Amino acid sequence: MKSVGMRFIYVMVFLACQVPHAWAHAKLVRSDPSARAILTRAPSVIQLWFNEKLEPAYSSAELRDGAGTLVSTEKAAIAPSNAKQLMLKIPSLAGGEYVVQYRALSVDGHIAESSFRFFVRARP
Repeated sequence: MKSVGMRFIYVMVFLACQVPHAWAHAKLVRSDPSARAILTRAPSVIQLWFNEKLEPAYSSAELRDGAGTLVSTEKAAIAPSNAKQLMLKIPSLAGGEYVVQYRALSVDGHIAESSFRFFVRARP
């Protein structure tokens, strides 16, 4: 009976040691503009902040309009002062719907990939 109890303890310790790896993925924690934002003035830069440092060579972002057409030809870059921030310079935007698509590889090797929309109000 004693060996069953010890095996249970070993299994629980093993599982507890595995949990931090599940939480180690890069996650988007903030963006400017934010998801579903309705802006009166278009941004000149898309900024994405993650919970972990990013691998510059394998992290990217792009901006598409509501029809799916690529809007920006610039390459996203890691901010010089913050290895957890990805920046994408964008051209002047007209009113409409836009989609930010990003892929971020954290330095621990985990990938975060997703997208979000924001809207720019047309100026009269």
